[in-house]
Amino acid sequence: MKKNSTKKHTPFDRKFAIEHIRDHYAEPRSLIRALFDRWTVPGQGTINTSVDAKHAPVRLALRDNYLNFYVNGQSVGKLSAGSGEPHLEISRVYFEKASQGYRDLHRDSGYVKLGADDLLLDKPQALLDELIEIAGEKSGKEKRFVEHVMAANHNVLEVEMALPGDYSLASCMKKRENKLVAPRMDVVVAHQVAEGGMVIDFWEAKLATNGELRATLPENGGTKEPHVSDQLTDYMRWIKINGRARQVCNAFNSTGKALSALASMAGKTGPAVDLWHDLSQSKVAINPRPGILIGNYDPKCRNLGMFACRKSFSKHRTRLEKHDNPDRCFVIKEVDGIDPSDLAINVPLPGERL
Repeated sequence: MKKNSTKKHTPFDRKFAIEHIRDHYAEPRSLIRALFDRWTVPGQGTINTSVDAKHAPVRLALRDNYLNFYVNGQSVGKLSAGSGEPHLEISRVYFEKASQGYRDLHRDSGYVKLGADDLLLDKPQALLDELIEIAGEKSGKEKRFVEHVMAANHNVLEVEMALPGDYSLASCMKKRENKLVAPRMDVVVAHQVAEGGMVIDFWEAKLATNGELRATLPENGGTKEPHVSDQLTDYMRWIKINGRARQVCNAFNSTGKALSALASMAGKTGPAVDLWHDLSQSKVAINPRPGILIGNYDPKCRNLGMFACRKSFSKHRTRLEKHDNPDRCFVIKEVDGIDPSDLAINVPLPGERL
């Protein structure tokens, strides 16, 4: 047994006190209202490879008691309301590049924390436009790939989903041995299934240039697994810890309810909103085995440049898909461009459901 295995484990949950932001949403001067006006639900928004972030859609991810807003996969801000009043945390780096008129909002820490009064501004949309452009331009290529996936799939529920650390998780990575391990998944997707209810799938998203997809092949003397295989094995071990799968299923029921309420408040419609409503009332199961999404194109290249290294990936793909150890086998989906049909994740992953 691990040294710290008797410590209390943090539950996995998803909720948000929407009643604490309704007044701000109704106030045209509020930065919260400006954020929700720019919020674009999954499956909507133009998919492009332009590096100009000024008009990029703003995405929302529900966490436990707060919301994360993203542009081009890069976090813009964290909105909390658990204390009864809303507050928004934004990187101070973004404010340092914003126009001179907003310098009085700076704080001494790495984040600017705006309280209820700070959130009321003369030109909230002007400030938000600046912050969105600055944050979006900081986005890396892999984050931009995740944005393309979100724009093409209305059934994406969450991005950058972090699982709570659990001392009873025995990591398969030596550098994590006897440490608190908190796996993270890039994309969470919901599917309505023929037998009724919803199944939740998880995907790891990487570009073809990411070295974590490869390791020296066994026939060439390699003894180590690709890093991505270790990542996903840790995740599967976490989800099979007693009680964790049920926590995640219940949390995504709550996700459906919270996202439905936020969409209703902000006047959002579309297939994503319909799915959230169904999710809130459905029996939820999860597939413990994630898939791997691989982008073979440069998400920042206007001409959709293809990565040359994709041509040498076939043997590494076979290793990931058809490993001798069945616990190391993963479905792989390669994406060659921004056509929505290429980016679509519309079929549930095969395998068991918990």
